[in-house]
Amino acid sequence: MERHGVRRFYSASEVLELVTAQDGQNEERYSSDPDTADTDEEEDFIEGIDKLHDITGNIVEEKDDDLNEDDEEDNNGVVAGASRGRKRSREGPASKRRGKRSETHVDTQVKWKTEKETDHLPHPPLHFRPKRTPGVQPPLSNTEIQSPSELFKLFFDQAAIKTLCENTNKNAAKNLAAGKKIHWTDVTANEMYAYIGLTLYMGLMKRPQLKDFWRTTTAFQVSYPGKVMSRDRFLNIHTNVHMSNPEDDAVNDQKKGTPDYDPLHRLRPLYDSLRVACKALYHPRKNLSVDERMVATKAKIGLKQYIKSKPTKWGIKLFVLSDTTGYTTDFQIYTGRSTQKTGKGLSFDAVMSLINKDYLGSGYHIL
Repeated sequence: MERHGVRRFYSASEVLELVTAQDGQNEERYSSDPDTADTDEEEDFIEGIDKLHDITGNIVEEKDDDLNEDDEEDNNGVVAGASRGRKRSREGPASKRRGKRSETHVDTQVKWKTEKETDHLPHPPLHFRPKRTPGVQPPLSNTEIQSPSELFKLFFDQAAIKTLCENTNKNAAKNLAAGKKIHWTDVTANEMYAYIGLTLYMGLMKRPQLKDFWRTTTAFQVSYPGKVMSRDRFLNIHTNVHMSNPEDDAVNDQKKGTPDYDPLHRLRPLYDSLRVACKALYHPRKNLSVDERMVATKAKIGLKQYIKSKPTKWGIKLFVLSDTTGYTTDFQIYTGRSTQKTGKGLSFDAVMSLINKDYLGSGYHIL
């Protein structure tokens, strides 16, 4: 019989005694490790190891230690994997078995993959199936635009201008009834278009006062505004222009402080019309983004916000939905803390308020 690489010879009486002896006596007599357990769980218990918490060590270090142990055993002439008189074979030292269990435990965890590794998604990616062909939509796609004013009128259509004229005339009549001294004649659609055009022009050509655009005695005079509209007519329209129905303003003001109050009531007609036009004239491409945008203003209104990180720090804050072209598909004016609490935060509410239900499940990517 050979034990631990050392040859030993037995007499006939000793062999007979070994054959007739009980297994437990043989183990007590010849076992080289009396504390060795029969299972990995028992061995872990003896060594004070919790396999759920103590196997998360550095696998690389354990492997290096195992290699060093193997080299040391080979140098000392010890045969690797020799039987120690047990009924079953052992895989190796406890540190090696723990290392294998640690390897299995780590491999099952989620980890970063390299570019060469294949991604296994829980579900196949959705194919891009938009409801309309992405890009410019009719009538804009079927019409040859002759001038910038024609393009402008697709967003400020006749219905929006008609509403704006009606409410402006009602507001002027209300001011006259209140005793204000103004010379007023009802504004027409063409005059309203001219007024909006001059307002955009003045935003580009800065002057200290509105009256300076009609001055003829200064070195910085401009002749364009006087050719479009007289100064007094422009100032009269500018004083009385109104987007909402003045009769409904008082009703909405009485609801202030309640959930039914609409802080955008005076902008609502034109605001809703612009949003509808933005969505109707263009269908977004695959990649969408929701971001904040600031519209600069010096008006003393409660809607004005301050964002330090934006180039325009003071202004009206918008949440904007756009695609890779930068086109504004939809937008929403931020009015402060929402009265409708979803419990999921402002970011969630802003995104879901701008996402069309038709986009969901059709392959759109939202950033």
